[in-house]
Amino acid sequence: MSGLRLLHLDAFRLTAYRWSGAQPIEEDRFRNDAGGHEAFLAYLLDHPRSLYRMLADIQDEGFGFESIPYVTGADRKALLSRKLNQHFLGTPYACAISHGREPSGRRDERVLLAALTRPQVFAPWLALMRSAEIQLAGIHSAPQACQSLVERIAPAHREHLLLVTSGAAGVRQTYFAGGILRFSRLSAATEVSMEERARICAQEPAKLYQYLVSQRILPRDTRLPTLVLCGPPEHAALAQACRSTNEIAFEFADLGTAEAACGMKPAGEGSSADRLLLHLIARKPPKAQFAGQPERHLYAIGRLRFAILAAAAVVFAGCLLSSARHLYEARSVRAQTNALAAAADEDARRYDEIMNGLPPMPAPPEIVRQVVGRHEAIERRSEPIEPMLRDISRALEAWREVELERLDWQLTQHPGEAGEALRPAQSQGAAEGMYAVALVSAVLPRLPPGEQRRVIESIEGFAAAIAVRPEIVVRILKQPFDLDPGRALRGGTEDTAAAPARFVLRVSRPVNGTVPPESGGESRR
Repeated sequence: MSGLRLLHLDAFRLTAYRWSGAQPIEEDRFRNDAGGHEAFLAYLLDHPRSLYRMLADIQDEGFGFESIPYVTGADRKALLSRKLNQHFLGTPYACAISHGREPSGRRDERVLLAALTRPQVFAPWLALMRSAEIQLAGIHSAPQACQSLVERIAPAHREHLLLVTSGAAGVRQTYFAGGILRFSRLSAATEVSMEERARICAQEPAKLYQYLVSQRILPRDTRLPTLVLCGPPEHAALAQACRSTNEIAFEFADLGTAEAACGMKPAGEGSSADRLLLHLIARKPPKAQFAGQPERHLYAIGRLRFAILAAAAVVFAGCLLSSARHLYEARSVRAQTNALAAAADEDARRYDEIMNGLPPMPAPPEIVRQVVGRHEAIERRSEPIEPMLRDISRALEAWREVELERLDWQLTQHPGEAGEALRPAQSQGAAEGMYAVALVSAVLPRLPPGEQRRVIESIEGFAAAIAVRPEIVVRILKQPFDLDPGRALRGGTEDTAAAPARFVLRVSRPVNGTVPPESGGESRR
């Protein structure tokens, strides 16, 4: 987009301005004929990427003021379209300007209906713009720009005000009621003398006053304040021609002061209100405009393209920020990694220094590790004798007639093979497979002949007293009598029968949670 350009259109010519430094600068003028149209097309082709706004200052205008029910959305759009067709049939250049709602009653919406009633004035120029594929943002009227002007230069809020401006198209009188636009009229006066313009400025407000009164827009017997905008060279002639009456009260405002109030650099002598009105529609375009959808189609596409590019720029900026953040984090992680590597190297160096400062070991580290591991395995395989002695002691307390003669105790991986002569424990093997085994040799006192069954019951009871916990396995290895069913029983002498009954028990328990084997030869007793 190469900037904004403004087009001032009247019934005789079109003037092109370039917006530069918040000022409209005139570039060219085109007459409303074949030569002017050809030159305007060449001008458009020279600036195809500019955005254009048009200010129409013509006599063919229409105004209507209505109060409509307050609706919104599609209903309001349809209602306004119907009202515009009723007032201005035959022109596509019409719009509705909202003036707020009524203060009481149903609070209807007050709407000013405005139209440019001669489409033939716009047709050739808009056709050239469409052929050159120019983006037209909108068509505005001079009365709309006068509305913005009054808001800035009116000396005070007045109920009624008539603003008189002079430009290339002629002298325009714009009436405001309560500070809002109600009516405007252009008196054509091109290429005339200053005296003729002064005469028009003096006579036309009186004619407009009569029209407003007849249309009941202005109350009868109201003195209408009339503000004439002019430059210093025109002030003397206008002051002499414009004399106040009972109906019209003339006041004068300096054009340069008005331009400064609107934020525009004064152009000096020979300027007109046209530049000021163009400045106002460029700085703050009115919301309502007269161009239809066909004329603004390329502008809508341009706005959509701009929105897409803006969104893409935002996404790209977000990606750049995210990339910058990730790059910063990566650099931070790399710095931390380097710091950790340096710290690890320093620790390794200090470790080597400490190890080198120690006296030499008697054996290599591998041998020391093996010895330490073997020592730990032996420690895990060790089992104190106290738990086994406590179990046997409790059983002896319960069976006082049993006398302990001998106790052999050892660790083994084969508890079922332990007998009167215990085998040494294996030097290797997992600690989980070790058992603590005790061979208990005991004796019962002398019993009368025929009490063998009582001896057997006592031995079994003593074995059961030892096996009070599930992990303890007790087996009777030697009975005081020969109970083999395959051998014949023989009676002995009285001294033999009365001899002490000796027996041997094997008590085994797992070491470090070893599960006892479930074999047919072993039992709980």
